Amino acid sequence: MGSGTWSSVSYTAASTARADAGIDDMHYDADYRAGKVTTVSPVLDPKVKAGTASPFAGTVMREVAITTEHPNPTPIVIALDVTGSNYRGARIVHAKLPQLLGVLQRIGGIEDPQIMLMFIGDATCDEIPLQVGQFESDNKIDEMIENAILEGGGGGSSQESYELGAYFLAYHTKLETVDTQGRKGYVFFIADETNYPELVNDFRGYRGHTLESLIGDKLEKAIPTADIYAKLQEQYNVFHLHPASSHYKAKDHQPHWRKLLENPEHSVVLEDDSAVCEFVAGLLAMAEGGLELDEVQDALTDSGFDPVAVAAAGAALSKVGGGDGSGGTVAKTEGSLGMDSTTGTDRL
Repeated sequence: MGSGTWSSVSYTAASTARADAGIDDMHYDADYRAGKVTTVSPVLDPKVKAGTASPFAGTVMREVAITTEHPNPTPIVIALDVTGSNYRGARIVHAKLPQLLGVLQRIGGIEDPQIMLMFIGDATCDEIPLQVGQFESDNKIDEMIENAILEGGGGGSSQESYELGAYFLAYHTKLETVDTQGRKGYVFFIADETNYPELVNDFRGYRGHTLESLIGDKLEKAIPTADIYAKLQEQYNVFHLHPASSHYKAKDHQPHWRKLLENPEHSVVLEDDSAVCEFVAGLLAMAEGGLELDEVQDALTDSGFDPVAVAAAGAALSKVGGGDGSGGTVAKTEGSLGMDSTTGTDRL
């Protein structure tokens, strides 16, 4: 996975063809709601195993490899909550893919973006609580969203199964960039609730899900969520974005996330929940491209992003920068935010 280059022409042509044929951009979700499909798409099945060409052949593993075509890949995971509280975010991300990929391709320092989409629900009650794509660099990125099920479920406990997604990333992804180049990837959890306190084998829900049925794993004992996030952050810089529009208040759930993250400032509130792509592009432009915050906002506006969403992303990015309102300062390796990028290059 991960070969090729994303094309806005291909994206537009496919979207136009679907519109002409009366097919929803998120056609798999439409088929799910119509009862035409009942299971996770093969494109997003967490149990899909690596192929024969992989060193992990026959096991569940998502890889970012260094290749001649992509010698400096930048691993990026966007993990979207698709429960009833904020599942519309997947449609927003899909609509903004041209601007997101366009700005990443144009800004220097963001080498060979490799994007994975993940969709998270509640394993105690949702029919499809986890959907996981591959790391892709071409228009297979579009296919991940087009094949997602937006179940819109979730429970009433103010918790969703984010720790299940974090576990998958921590134990079932391999970033060659970490071992070979000393460069971590990036994970963005768009989440308005908290994790469950631990990952268990049996989710004890009426859907009958187990860790084995969803991923194929069986634990010797439950893993505390804090341990999962500690493992996750060995390979990734992890961010949490809380949509301000959610009926769940950030003040109630943000302290939970800040305890899980190596840097508490990586948990921020998005005043405009449609600004996910703007935040992701802006953060990477600062961390990998070395841009200041005002330069980032200009670049996002020039790329066609909505100015209101750009402003919201800028406000959140300023908090990531240290809480003093500047936010655009890009620090060297000894920077206070501790974000790992290429050794010797600028980062947040």
